[in-house]
Amino acid sequence: MLKPLDLDILTLKSKSTGLKRLFELFLPFFDFNGVLENGKYTSKEGYGISKIIDGTEDVWTARDESEYATKAFISSSYKKYVVIKLLNGDYEVFHNSRNGHGWREITEDCLYISKIRLFDESGNEVTEPELSYSLISSDFIINLNFKCSKIKYGTHTVWKLANSHDELPQALLVSLKYQHMSLLLKNCKKVVVFINYNIVKNVLQLKPVEVDGDIEMTTENIVYREPFNKIYEANRGLGICSFKLNNEVVWKAKDTSEYAVKIIYSEYLTSKILLIYNNIDYTVLSKSFSETWQDATVHSRDLSKLRFFDDKKNQFDIFDTFFYSDESKIVIYFYCNCSQINYGDKVIWKRKMFQKYPLDISIDLMDNIVDFHFKNGINKYYFTDDGLGRFVLDKTESRC
Repeated sequence: MLKPLDLDILTLKSKSTGLKRLFELFLPFFDFNGVLENGKYTSKEGYGISKIIDGTEDVWTARDESEYATKAFISSSYKKYVVIKLLNGDYEVFHNSRNGHGWREITEDCLYISKIRLFDESGNEVTEPELSYSLISSDFIINLNFKCSKIKYGTHTVWKLANSHDELPQALLVSLKYQHMSLLLKNCKKVVVFINYNIVKNVLQLKPVEVDGDIEMTTENIVYREPFNKIYEANRGLGICSFKLNNEVVWKAKDTSEYAVKIIYSEYLTSKILLIYNNIDYTVLSKSFSETWQDATVHSRDLSKLRFFDDKKNQFDIFDTFFYSDESKIVIYFYCNCSQINYGDKVIWKRKMFQKYPLDISIDLMDNIVDFHFKNGINKYYFTDDGLGRFVLDKTESRC
């Protein structure tokens, strides 16, 4: 039987009961129950992490001993993320959101770390004793101290070394914000490995749940958030299969691969907009003066490629902004100081020293233009269609 530990990520120390608790009181700078190394806390033999707290706030509590954790990884970036490894080998992920809602579990939003399989140059699977892990910002890092030739996610091969002359990856970065991994090469170059949503779906089948936009409250299956946008987020193991307003079904998934994990609904004057996110990309539905909802996805400049960064280079997304529709435009209003905006891997705007921060950006659904609004002017970015339904940056016009 394991002795339970409470791990406080604020002090990076654990608390136990019994005789050792007396030693902890007299020697507060020592931890008798585990080892802390580079943000990774490992419980000693005979102990298991049963609870994680952040000062006075509960982050996670095991229901029984079978759910105890043996390791906890604490993000180096303002302790925004925590990853724990349970006794059964599964990993769970927690995030402290910037919008004041505190800690919540986001395992369902992430790739399942326990499903990642690594193979050496001989084709043999490399097991955990040969691997080392760390958590930096929103990336869970697996250091590759061997010649990695192949990566599988479950039974699916998602990356393979093309030939023996290719540069070997030094580390695998698993994003806790998006369903992709990055291979880090010697020259610090990253090779992004995107995981098809159907693969994730096959690893863990989501159960369908219907959402009624007229019910503005958290339910057993859905977490509801306000005050500006109405955000509906499915709980773990669930996928939103349909969304209705005023007893009308305005969106319905064709199959399980389209199940949504989050939906934003916004109203502004006569305009309404739905942003439906399935962990890979977005579906955009809009309604203005017309009586019917229109699919505006193809005109929305592939919103899933937009990346926003604050002054500390922390990445945030549309769900951390005020998102609404103004007739033929989509407007993204920033709550925090946005210092850089990427479109895919390309930086399309970066704040210069002493330059004003953008108040918002507006995406014109008709004219292939994205406007960046500042207090002292506007930057216009023009996009063109590459013939494959993707939009690429064409030119920039500044009025600042």
